[in-house]
Amino acid sequence: MNLLQILQSSLPAADGSLGTLAKAVLIGLIIVVITEMFKLLTKRSPYENIAGPEPSSRMLGYLRDMHDPDNLDFHFKMTERYGHVARLKAGLFGSDALYISDPLALHSVLVKDQYSFPESHEFAGLFGVIHHGDQLASVSGEEHKKQRKLMNPVFTAAHVSRLCPLFHRIATELRDRLKADVESNPGATLDILDHLTRTALELISQGGIGHTFNSFDKKSKEFLEFHDAMKDVLPSASKLFFILPFLESWRKKEPVWLRRFVANLAYVIPFPALRRFKESVDIMHPVCANVFYAKKELFDEGGIASLANTASGGRDLTTLLMQANSEADEEDRMPDETVIANMSSIVLGGQETTSGAMSRLLDLMTLDRDLQEWLREEINEALAQKNGEPLDFYELNALPRLDATCREALRLFAPVTFVWRQTSKDVVVPLQYPITDVKTGKEMREILIHEGTTVYVGMAALNRSTALWGPDAAEFKPQRWIGHHAHESTIQQIKTPGIFSNIMTFLGGGRGCPGMKFALLEIKTVMSVLLPTFRFARTDAIVDWRLGLTLSPYVRGKESEGPQVPMKVSLIMGLSQMFHLSLPLAHDSVTLGPLAKAALIGTIIVLITEVFKALTTRSPYEHIAGPKPSSSILGYLKDVHDTDNLDFHFTMTERYGHVARLKAGLIGSDGLYISDPLALHSILVKDQYNFLESKEFSGLFGVVHQGDNLASVSGEEHKRQRKLLNPVFTAAHVSKLSPLFHRIATELRDRLKTEVASHSGATTTVDMLDRLTRTALELISQGGIGHTFNSLEKNSKEFHDFHSALKDVLPIAGKLFFILPFLESWRNSEPVWLRRAIANLSYVLPWPTLRRFKETIDIMHPVYEKVFNAKKKLFDEGGIAALANTASGGRDLSTLLMQANREADEEDRMPDETVISNMSSIVLGGQETTSGALSRLLEVLTLRPDLQEWLREEINEALAKKNGEPLDFYELNALSRLDIMCREILRLYAPVTFVWRQTNEDTVVPLQYPITDAKTGKKIREIMIHEGTSVYVGITALNRSTALWGPDAAEFKPERWMGHQPAHESTMEQIKTPGIFSNTMTFLGGGRGCPGMKFALLEIKTVMSVLLPTFRFERTDAIVDWRMGITLSPYVRGKEAEGPQIPMKVSLIKEKE
Repeated sequence: MNLLQILQSSLPAADGSLGTLAKAVLIGLIIVVITEMFKLLTKRSPYENIAGPEPSSRMLGYLRDMHDPDNLDFHFKMTERYGHVARLKAGLFGSDALYISDPLALHSVLVKDQYSFPESHEFAGLFGVIHHGDQLASVSGEEHKKQRKLMNPVFTAAHVSRLCPLFHRIATELRDRLKADVESNPGATLDILDHLTRTALELISQGGIGHTFNSFDKKSKEFLEFHDAMKDVLPSASKLFFILPFLESWRKKEPVWLRRFVANLAYVIPFPALRRFKESVDIMHPVCANVFYAKKELFDEGGIASLANTASGGRDLTTLLMQANSEADEEDRMPDETVIANMSSIVLGGQETTSGAMSRLLDLMTLDRDLQEWLREEINEALAQKNGEPLDFYELNALPRLDATCREALRLFAPVTFVWRQTSKDVVVPLQYPITDVKTGKEMREILIHEGTTVYVGMAALNRSTALWGPDAAEFKPQRWIGHHAHESTIQQIKTPGIFSNIMTFLGGGRGCPGMKFALLEIKTVMSVLLPTFRFARTDAIVDWRLGLTLSPYVRGKESEGPQVPMKVSLIMGLSQMFHLSLPLAHDSVTLGPLAKAALIGTIIVLITEVFKALTTRSPYEHIAGPKPSSSILGYLKDVHDTDNLDFHFTMTERYGHVARLKAGLIGSDGLYISDPLALHSILVKDQYNFLESKEFSGLFGVVHQGDNLASVSGEEHKRQRKLLNPVFTAAHVSKLSPLFHRIATELRDRLKTEVASHSGATTTVDMLDRLTRTALELISQGGIGHTFNSLEKNSKEFHDFHSALKDVLPIAGKLFFILPFLESWRNSEPVWLRRAIANLSYVLPWPTLRRFKETIDIMHPVYEKVFNAKKKLFDEGGIAALANTASGGRDLSTLLMQANREADEEDRMPDETVISNMSSIVLGGQETTSGALSRLLEVLTLRPDLQEWLREEINEALAKKNGEPLDFYELNALSRLDIMCREILRLYAPVTFVWRQTNEDTVVPLQYPITDAKTGKKIREIMIHEGTSVYVGITALNRSTALWGPDAAEFKPERWMGHQPAHESTMEQIKTPGIFSNTMTFLGGGRGCPGMKFALLEIKTVMSVLLPTFRFERTDAIVDWRMGITLSPYVRGKEAEGPQIPMKVSLIKEKE
């Protein structure tokens, strides 16, 4: 049969009947259709044994449910309903797919076997056609590796962080325009999505490709056209989804003229979706191409420096990519069209996801006003520390509340709900969470995924898995990121292949989103600018988030109006506005202004609310035993600081164990009293930066010492100061102070001897606290700062004035304790002239406590400044040798500090005011503690004359060996009896009873001595200490623990240190605590252990070695009670009004003795 005959047989006959070949073709088609239908109806799925949802459409199968815009629960609840692997049943055409949200399986899909799970043809086709080229989202294999190699460095923190000023400028423009809208129409409802969409486009266009669309200008034609195209391109593409692979393949192989001709047919073919798709691409692509070629021209002329005057200042990602591309090897370079395609991808990929994420975050804040205030407070504090200057990349990332909120919003509401892959070969993937075979009931710990299977990566499903995140996985709880427990493990132990905080929002592996840091910086910058200025509130509109390629918000009943998020936006008033509104009205001096009325009502509401919260809030420490507070208002604060209730501390451990709950009153939260050695090792050593000095304590020392000193700083500044100060307190330096200390102790001895001799040598009652206070001040002032107050001279005015101030400053500061953090913050932030002017108001305000506090500082601080400046002048003239004629002979600690400071690297040096502040700290910290310890030791010796003789005997023997010459540092330390007396007195009667810390993040601490759960009776071997908890370190409580020191722990027994009387559970050598002194807590431990320990011990031992050979000390009839302040002080019972004193009978030891 020739061609003509074949053609004739295939055409219909004149009467309309079919020709022979046409009949055959028709019959063949019918057979093929029936055969395919039969195969579809009878074929068995390889995944029949895996549970999954029943499709709502038999024709379309799972596709209808997967892409249903109003059925987000299909994805959100997939894991809880069917497990971490679910079968997706196909319709009449197609094959079953798998929906996977198992972490281990996804590690295989996205990381380990990622090249066996490439992007689907449809997905690659989508991005190839939209972006007119091969870009990161549309290529695979070696081409993907090559592009990733060039692009990854562009998105590093080092590059992204430089975009901060640009992002802040854009966010500020948003704030100013939003502010103008609110001011012109107070109380109006604004579509915040529109504002954030414009913002996101400017952020991504200026930061991503170095171009501005003038998006904030509502009449900007360029913005409107480009944004409409960008808004429509993905929805239009989804209607062409299954022809996109053909279009992409055709784009790659046909000549340009043919591609252009056929593409332009889109404008005449009656297919609206195709026409709009073509229009969108034709608007977007030329913009990116024009920007690129304009950049390239400048770049070719003068490199990256020639782009300084562009929108981004040459810091945008495209410019960096162009630079990296130009520096790459020939074989690694991208052609221009590939760079342009990636520019297009950056804009499209970053705009809608970011605007959606920011809108969702603000939407959540309108539902939880407490969250909004919580974040605003943190941001305002950070801005205050920078005097209102913008926060940079690293400072924004250091805001834990903002960071936790972003993580939680992106976990719970990932802008992209799922992605899909096409298996290129059979792969066996393991499962972290086994699924059940629906046929056999057996557990499946791995599955075989067959070649050609479509695998849906359930990003939102894994982000909401209760197996990982706990039963509250579907709830918005930012606190889970601040150390709270997830269901199976802590947040730190959750492991998924996700590149961001182990959530899947930015995917993982080689196709993880490279723009993660860029996106987070956008979101955090905008929040840091908006929240301090505006308050966002919800409206009556119900917003539903619907599924597309990203999630989009629609107002229920107004879906036809397109995506929107209406909010009520109001201004947070500045100080001047608040002041104006709070004044009484001019025509009536009694009538309050509107804000004053609101403030009064608000104060009452706050008080009532706080009382209600205190009465109803459950403490996280309810299961821990502890003392019942004596005050329902103040709670534990009254008992902890009760000056006459030392037993509260001394017996805490024996009554309640080594961890006790301190119950709060109506205001405040429960604290913890801890004296467990292992827990304290965590608090003071291992996790010390999680347990900072309380703000009150830091504020106390910052204000008292008029500067940043070792006791008031933390973090890197504390390490820097410690690095300079530690060497100053070494034995090598302290030992050189022995002659100075002996001279001062000898002067005390001689004056005391004269006083006793004036009474004909008879026993004389002397207030030894007064004598030892004077001595301690001379020891610390001459040995510490190289200055004398002539303290042993009874009529010394300088001593009297300075000591009165020194004695008053801490008790008075205690009465101002809770305003000290404000004073310290204010001291650090305001100019000197303003600080001085306002500080001097203390002398005229009717507040005696504040006035005396100011007086004490005005007496003490000039002394340190004068001493320092005099030293510095001599030091500058002749170095340390020039100080040989000063009180200490140039051996005092501050002189050594000045020398070390001079020799340090520039970045490690302390400014002068910091050295002066540390001088002040040395004197205040060393004077009262030393005089108290000396007085306590002598008091114990009056109660135990046998011990007094025992010590005297040892000292006399040592002096005899040296023919009466003074004992030096090492000889004093070799006196075993004196040494153990000092150890025991400092163990049993530590001058400081407790210190406290503030937990800055949730921390689990282990216990050496388990406590009993007060509710269940079970043993607790570790405790979670929550952020913000006040932790009291029980110095004396641990020093008196019978578990460590035996049943006689509360008794004074120096012999326990000589190997006698082993402790209750272990020998002395086996006792382990974090204390730096003989395993007692007296000098604390860790980075905040007292650096002056050796200095203090030398003071005590030197004074004892001089006094005991000359005097006998006896008790009087007076009863001395030691009362608690910041240190312990002795008061005579019935004479408390006379102040601290400790009367003793003192007599001379005759020479024959």
